[in-house]
Amino acid sequence: MREVAILSDFRRHRVNRIWLRRVGGGIALTIGISIVFSVLGFLGLAFGGAGHGSIFFGKMIAAPFSISQEEGIRVFDFGFFLFPFDLAFSLWPVVGALLAFRRIGACRIAAAALLGVHYLGILLLCSRTTDWGYIRKIGEMILPYLAIYVGLQVFMWTLILRAMDFRHMKISRRPVT
Repeated sequence: MREVAILSDFRRHRVNRIWLRRVGGGIALTIGISIVFSVLGFLGLAFGGAGHGSIFFGKMIAAPFSISQEEGIRVFDFGFFLFPFDLAFSLWPVVGALLAFRRIGACRIAAAALLGVHYLGILLLCSRTTDWGYIRKIGEMILPYLAIYVGLQVFMWTLILRAMDFRHMKISRRPVT
């Protein structure tokens, strides 16, 4: 009887470790994505300098909320406004949390949809941007910034695609006649 109790404790301890690793990993992923994109947003705004650069890359991180930067968005008509960058800094924690729960199909689809809306926002932002001359002034400073951004996008899509189950898709091998 004592052996059964020891085995039961071992299983319970193993389950707790697995649960803790998943929960801790999800929290770390959410916080990590939030912090990295907040830093990228700050650096993107800092590239504006004293009028000698462009804040395009800060707006890029905040897309699609940065498309109408001048206008605030009235929330529930209570008289206060949320500005686009406030909304953008809530976008990345949501994406991080959805990626943390990527094993659930709806969370995976929602994360992919949010990233798709973000990319559409970047395209709209590019179509409305007129300060390409100032963006060229930034020059080589922007290459590490873009490498980090693209690397994070590839990382997020890798998490989404690796969580998908492709076993139900069967490739039929028919003989060629």
